[in-house]
Parts: sequence; structure tokens; C-alpha cells
Amino acid sequence: MIIAASALIAVAGLVIWLDPFRIGRDGGKAISSFDECVQAGYPIMESFPRQCKTPDGRTFVEQLNGNAGSGIRGMVLLGPTCPVIREPPDPDCADRPYATTLVVTTSDQSRVIKEFQSNDTGKFSVQVNPGEYAIRSAAASNILPYCSSSEVIKVNASAYTETTVHCDTGIR
Repeated sequence: MIIAASALIAVAGLVIWLDPFRIGRDGGKAISSFDECVQAGYPIMESFPRQCKTPDGRTFVEQLNGNAGSGIRGMVLLGPTCPVIREPPDPDCADRPYATTLVVTTSDQSRVIKEFQSNDTGKFSVQVNPGEYAIRSAAASNILPYCSSSEVIKVNASAYTETTVHCDTGIR
């Protein structure tokens, strides 16, 4: 009886230890890059460039050689801040820098590439591969304030593209 109980405990421990879906496969280390995601053993999506997805839903895109110095940087502005626009404009009603969480998407906004934040002064910088992108609020619904880039953002190799992202407060 003791041998059977010991064997049962050993088998249960082995199953728990080998569970591929257990939380914390990364040993408690915060994953912040494609390489770290792959090293932790999470699934790799065979897209171009390849992507790795963590169980909590974060996606990391592989940085291809020679493209480490490309991305998007700029400013996030929140407005309007007053219910009526006046002529001449009231300086107290100017759009304001805004700290928020945004996502870089494909140019048609069908796929999220990377999540990032703007700081308290509204500035941001996000590394992405060369290509065409859009930026929008991280929440994929029309919750105010809703942020989005006004045009397709083209990123060239070894360069950062400057843009301004406007966030609509809904004030009219």
C-alpha cells in the first residue's frame, strides 16, 4: 500500500513537472523579446517575420538582421480639450501630450505587431522592421479617448519614421 501511494505521488509529480501548459515556464523571468519567448519554449508562428506568442497573449516579432535600427517615433496628443473651438484659438484648449498604451498594426489594422506606451510628455519610440504600419489604441474598441494614426506609416531600413498620433476625447 505504501509503495503504491509513493508511486502515485511520483507519477503525479512527474505529470505536473512535464506539463507543457504550466504557467511560469520562463522561470519567473519577464519575457520582453522574440528570442526570450523562443527560449522559454512558447510556440512560433511561421509568418514573415516569425512571431512568438506567450500564454498571456503577448506577441513578439523576430527582428531580422540589419533592421535593428528601424522603427517609429513621435508624439501622442489628446484633444479636443474644450467643448467649443474659438477663433483665435484659446491656448488653454490646445491638444495635450498624452500617456497611453498603443499598438503598431499592419497598415490595414488587421494584425497587431507590437504593443508600446507613450510617456508623460506624449513621446514614444518603438522598434519595428521596415514596412508599412498604422498605430491605434491598444483597446480594439471605440472607447474614448480613441487614438489612431491618420495615415499609413512607412518605415525604411535603418531609419525611424516620425509621426503624430491623435487621440479623440469625444468632446464636441
